[in-house]
Amino acid sequence: MTVYVKVKDEPGLVRGENRAILSVDAVSLAGYKTRKAASQSLQMAVDDINSLKSEMQEIKQLLVRVLKRGETD
Repeated sequence: MTVYVKVKDEPGLVRGENRAILSVDAVSLAGYKTRKAASQSLQMAVDDINSLKSEMQEIKQLLVRVLKRGETD
């Protein structure tokens, strides 16, 4: 069983057996998870927008080619 020792003057921190300091603050952990999920969601939206921009550029290039072919006929 892991033994934790409270860190003096820090109610949300404990020291583990390997002397590492660990956070046991559930509110901070929940906040971190919320921020991380929001960040991942934002990154997915940015990736989707960049993908759409790339696809629109391809469509534009194809339209320009089609229009140029139509001018030479």
